[in-house]
Amino acid sequence: MKDLKNHWVEVYSLRDLFGSELRELEKSFPCSSLEIKIKIKNGVYPPREDSFLLLRETLKLPKGSLLELGCGTGLISIFYERCFKSKVVGVDVNKRAVSNARENSFLNNSKASFYFSDLFSRINESFDYVVFNPPYLGGDELRKRKESSLYDKGVVFRFLKEVGGYFRRGFILILSTANENYYEYEKALKERGAFISSKQRFFFEELICWKFLK
Repeated sequence: MKDLKNHWVEVYSLRDLFGSELRELEKSFPCSSLEIKIKIKNGVYPPREDSFLLLRETLKLPKGSLLELGCGTGLISIFYERCFKSKVVGVDVNKRAVSNARENSFLNNSKASFYFSDLFSRINESFDYVVFNPPYLGGDELRKRKESSLYDKGVVFRFLKEVGGYFRRGFILILSTANENYYEYEKALKERGAFISSKQRFFFEELICWKFLK
């Protein structure tokens, strides 16, 4: 990691991130040795455990066009585009994140594109897959944390209401049991026909990957 005044740089490799799980992932794509550099600007949500869970599940998808909502640094979109050479678009409501992701796309010689959009507000086409790692804090937590990228505000209900017009083959959604709305979201996802594809437990929460495939 390189410390700079307003950003830092991390190097991520699939081998380091997934270790023994890489053999399973290699069935889906031929780029297990891929390594990318990610510049992380202040004010942009950095890659964390939830990001890596979404990355792993996204790389298990068959090759297809991809829309990533809440792209942050662009980590997931860039990895997917570099692996599959598919059309990939990432969007974020944080303009600083969009700028950050564009820099990272250029840094890694990726053709992934990044734009400003509040969920689907500026999307006018459909993709094979839509993936989303939504913010998860609400209620009292809003007063304790200053990272706006973590604030829920019922965004998952908006996502479920709107996503149908933007995917052809499926979507992936990462949820945390720390979200005070989790069980409402779980009910809505089950009614939609989504299923849990993987879980990852930490001492204060469980990250759950929900997937819907046609």
